[in-house]
Amino acid sequence: MKNTLYTLSVGVVALLLQACNDDDFKNIESDLLGDVNFTSGTYSPDLLVENKSEEKIQTDASSSLLLGHYTQNPFGTKKAKILSQVSLPSTPAVFGRKTKASEDSDKFDEQEKVLEAYLYIPFFSRKTTNINNQNQQVNNYALDSIYGKNDATFDVQVKESNYFLRDIDPNAGFSVNQVYYSNLNVSSQLGTTIGEANHLAIKNEGIKRFHFDNPSTTEDESKNELDELAPGLRIALNPDFFQHKLFDKEGDVVLSTSQNFAKYFRGVHISVENLSKNLMMLLNLNEAKIELVYSYKAKVQDKEQQLKDRYEMKLSGIRVNVFENTGENIPTFANNNDVKNIYLSGALGQVAELTLLSDADLKRMREEQWIINDASLLLFVDQSVTYEKEPERLYIYNAETGLVLADYALDATQNASSNSSSMLSHLGKLQKENKKGVYYRLRITQHVADIVRNNAKNVKVGIAVASNVNLSISSRDGALTEDAPIIYFDANNKKKLTKRTTITTPLSTVIYGNSSSVPAEKRLKLQISYTKPK
Repeated sequence: MKNTLYTLSVGVVALLLQACNDDDFKNIESDLLGDVNFTSGTYSPDLLVENKSEEKIQTDASSSLLLGHYTQNPFGTKKAKILSQVSLPSTPAVFGRKTKASEDSDKFDEQEKVLEAYLYIPFFSRKTTNINNQNQQVNNYALDSIYGKNDATFDVQVKESNYFLRDIDPNAGFSVNQVYYSNLNVSSQLGTTIGEANHLAIKNEGIKRFHFDNPSTTEDESKNELDELAPGLRIALNPDFFQHKLFDKEGDVVLSTSQNFAKYFRGVHISVENLSKNLMMLLNLNEAKIELVYSYKAKVQDKEQQLKDRYEMKLSGIRVNVFENTGENIPTFANNNDVKNIYLSGALGQVAELTLLSDADLKRMREEQWIINDASLLLFVDQSVTYEKEPERLYIYNAETGLVLADYALDATQNASSNSSSMLSHLGKLQKENKKGVYYRLRITQHVADIVRNNAKNVKVGIAVASNVNLSISSRDGALTEDAPIIYFDANNKKKLTKRTTITTPLSTVIYGNSSSVPAEKRLKLQISYTKPK
């Protein structure tokens, strides 16, 4: 009976609703809302565009550095080299079992001798493990951030650097950190070549290391695996260089403190040449090291034995990416109302600055009490350009401060463990058709709403290519804390700010601008959906 009555009630209500006309609904709305009516609409303001070419950019603020050559027209060829300090694992440095002072007092020379030396810099990779048919654990690696052709061959050269990378800027009263830029020229201050490798190729295999044999046992421990390094570059270096530079200096003041060592051994310079194909590698300098294998004499149960050990130094401290661009063919536009294309490029490249709302736009929106339901910036890819690989993500930020917009913290899709599935609302991924990029959607609803309703400053926004949309935010005690922006200087030598993520990718894209010569459906657009009182 209850179900029958419910069905009848629904039917009666449906008939009454069908009998109502629009005016009836307006009257009902008026009664409920106190005679306040709203209207909705969409609006696309005229945007102002400025292409910004980076003459030099800060590159000492990242532990992820590029190495290689990458060509993409019309952006030309980008070349990336690495300059890095080297750090002792502890001070004072001790080789073998005894300090130099102990050797002298005991009148026992350990006779340490460097046998092998390697530079190791890993690629970024994801490791999975499985069990093979022999019931052995096997590691598999999927490489990340290798741009260009994975089958390219190349030569690597490692040189000693005699350029001193100081921590503090003397021109700023020794009160702030020294900033290093992409145009740092150290070619005249490079010393001896300490390692070369020819015809290298990218491999996705781990690098196995083995224990040293213990002469006190009958077992050959050198057959036992010590560990497996993630895939990366492993370059053989000159053992004699490190014998003279380090081991022969044991007990010397130059190895007594980190500061003394940084002045004595000023770092290494790494470059690649003779690439067979386009290739740029993003390398993980946090895990990079120089490994020295050495022998030494020791007394074991009153017997002298020849033993082996490893001494490892991190490539930590100050690290600088040195960039060189050639062959750029990018036009300039005198009128920021009539920009045919927007050029965006990583490493040392190009960013753009946009003015979203005019004073007249703001006056109207505020007077009419607009409520911003959605504000999305649509950037359409110029598909007449041939891309080897397109950037999957773009970054939008406050061009005055270099910081993220309000929408960043509000994006519910934040995923610190997966760049590809993070920030999908605010910093939408490149949308494709037939594997070709069509457009990017950057949702900036809260940013526009704050300007219109909360009198936030109507700042210019910057647009840049991003390698990682999670890069600039880290979690600290449960709160989001943003890393400092980086500095660049534009073609007019004006100091500007951008996001760190743009220097860790060589990728580029050309976006249609605001010019009337661009088809309306592909023109740069800020699409605003709003509600306002009638």
